[in-house]
Amino acid sequence: MLSAAQKQAARPRLAVQRQRVWLKRNALQLTCSVRRYIMSTAVVTIVSPEGNPEVWPEEAAALKLAQGYSSFETFKANCEAEEEARSHAWLTAPETLEERFRLLRACRDAKIAQTDYLLAADYPITPERLEAVKLYRQALRDLPGQTGAPWDGGGDGTPWPEEGA
Repeated sequence: MLSAAQKQAARPRLAVQRQRVWLKRNALQLTCSVRRYIMSTAVVTIVSPEGNPEVWPEEAAALKLAQGYSSFETFKANCEAEEEARSHAWLTAPETLEERFRLLRACRDAKIAQTDYLLAADYPITPERLEAVKLYRQALRDLPGQTGAPWDGGGDGTPWPEEGA
């Protein structure tokens, strides 16, 4: 049995425990209420002028768009267009000799890869055609070592060997 002093000492502890339970219950109810509100509210993703994606209620999106924000779809399309422009500029006018050699080798490797199936052991090909394909592939491999390489990096100014030669 507890003495009167022990009961008196236990009362503040009980009160604190009750407050904690009350706070936990109310915090859970508040969390659930917030979740229900968020789930019932239509939201959109918009991108700030600094490029940071943010989630806003649909009602606030129009105001944010007027402040210089952009829709996520527009931002994504703009990024893809910029990347395509940068890539196109680099492919059409590589700045350094190393870049032109890298492009030349990439184009050459793609052309070699297009003829890989012809060298398969079970592919039906005549010995004459097989020899022509081997010569073509060797000419492609020798291309970066020719005088004048890398030309324009594998573009129209590159003297590609004729396939079958």
